[in-house]
Amino acid sequence: MVIRFLRKMLGGTDTDTPPEPVSETTYQGYQIIAAPIEDAGGWRVSGRIVRTTGDGEEAVPFVRADVYGSREVAAEMTTHKAQRLIDEQGGRLFDSGH
Repeated sequence: MVIRFLRKMLGGTDTDTPPEPVSETTYQGYQIIAAPIEDAGGWRVSGRIVRTTGDGEEAVPFVRADVYGSREVAAEMTTHKAQRLIDEQGGRLFDSGH
């Protein structure tokens, strides 16, 4: 029970399955996968930023504190947040120390 509570507080869910993607888009060569997480107050901003390299794909998951009333709005805001992360950090997102 405590683990379940902590997992939710840290942006996780009760299960180990990732949330289902709502939308996917490409921005500056990166793929953005918006997959909001259902939360008690609505839908939490959540997704992945993916880049393809010669070695395959690398993905960086992210979860934000923002919660919206609808899944579609949360997905739209997830895309905006991911674009901002890409603008601010670019390839540094994928540095192992990040």
